[in-house]
Amino acid sequence: MKNVVWVILGILVVVAIVFLAKKDRGMNNNEGDQEFVESAKVYTDSSGKELRATVTIESAKISFSGLGNLTLTGVPTASGVTYKNEDGSITFVDVGQIAVLSQNGTVIFSGTLQDSTIN
Repeated sequence: MKNVVWVILGILVVVAIVFLAKKDRGMNNNEGDQEFVESAKVYTDSSGKELRATVTIESAKISFSGLGNLTLTGVPTASGVTYKNEDGSITFVDVGQIAVLSQNGTVIFSGTLQDSTIN
């Protein structure tokens, strides 16, 4: 009985070492893990207004009439990344096919993805 306990403990130690070594080398192969790469997108609202965005996890470069060109900082959230200017008065969120741009808490643009790249 004593030997069985030592064998089980030995196996658990080996499994723990392998797991930790794999994690330290960035070898986490979960299907849900995705690398966030830069992407350029064009969104259009129901009135035909366009919003252009180039996003990474760190920042979003936005081009929108009335606001011009902006660079917003990415802030990780539970649902992805929210992009904000320095004082937080302008926020941008794109989730899937939808993008929302707000100024001082008021939505000024809500549109759907039109193109996956900007030429």
